[in-house]
Amino acid sequence: MRRFFGFTLLMFSAVTVHAWGGLGHRLAADLAFKTLKGPAAKVYAPLSKRIVDHVMDPDERAHLDRTERERHFLDLERFGVPVPDVTKAAATPDTSVKRRQKMLDQVRATPAEMKGSARHPGTLPLALDETYDALVAALKAKNDDDTIRYAADLLHYVTDAHQPLHATDFHDGIAGFQKGVHGAFETELLDRCADARPSKATAEPASKERPSLVALTVLLESHALAGQVLAEDLGCPTVCGKPVPKTRAQGLSCSGSGSLAKARLELAAGRTAALLTRAVEDAGRTK
Repeated sequence: MRRFFGFTLLMFSAVTVHAWGGLGHRLAADLAFKTLKGPAAKVYAPLSKRIVDHVMDPDERAHLDRTERERHFLDLERFGVPVPDVTKAAATPDTSVKRRQKMLDQVRATPAEMKGSARHPGTLPLALDETYDALVAALKAKNDDDTIRYAADLLHYVTDAHQPLHATDFHDGIAGFQKGVHGAFETELLDRCADARPSKATAEPASKERPSLVALTVLLESHALAGQVLAEDLGCPTVCGKPVPKTRAQGLSCSGSGSLAKARLELAAGRTAALLTRAVEDAGRTK
């Protein structure tokens, strides 16, 4: 019975939990800490190695907790964003405060329990607010264990938001024959392509917006890039002409999707560094 349960759990986890692989998360986390300066660098320095060691904890929790799985993505089509179009380059997304605030209100209004077989649209922006507030509280209390946990979670969720396929209901392809593209983009590419790995954090200006609104900016950017990843997986260099191919090319290139993965991870590192710095400031740990 125990062997059966273990096998069932392994299979369940393999098909339901998707996130940047451990390599992508750890590389982005390392770059975020290397970017820190001043009081933030001083506060996190004694803890940074342990934080990076725990950066995959949210995925471990997600194996057993459905609500944790939903904290890693947001299906933007459920909130009025068109389906990714693999036949043309994506337009620059509308990230106005008004639009993002309306979407955030809709996310908050989504029932925690979804009836029937409908996939929950996700709660990533809300998870980021909750995690950020918990990190500030931990920093104020100078509680190292809680700081490690919530800083690691923050790093994980921000990096997930930068994965284009975490922002769409078509997270593993626009048709059944594309199944596997999700893992190919966020794990296989980094294993295969050295040029897909981030090398420096992209500088990100400080923001005083709530982390949930920052997350929606990131997710709208990610969604606009999802069609590019799906198109290349179908064998098109950038966008596909009509009709869409009927079979999957199964070949994401190092120069195409690999370069995109690198750019998104470098942005994730810069944005996380900005949030980690802001948390130290909000906790009054600047002296």
